[in-house]
Amino acid sequence: MRLDLARLRRMDWPLAFAASTLLAFGLAAIYSVALSRPESDFLNVKKQLLAAAAGFAAFLFAARGNYRLLRNW
Repeated sequence: MRLDLARLRRMDWPLAFAASTLLAFGLAAIYSVALSRPESDFLNVKKQLLAAAAGFAAFLFAARGNYRLLRNW
């Protein structure tokens, strides 16, 4: 996979920053709750990280495609 600088320049950086910030705050909140429980195994934090990774992978997959092809479908 080669790095396409033109795509990086056209990326919506404020939207990416907002999504990353919301993810960070959500993870911090879940981690804070997990810390307050003495018997916590941080399972909810792990599940949230896994879901974030799956969402990021889906984003990369969708970003590589040509969305204009969906117009004919």
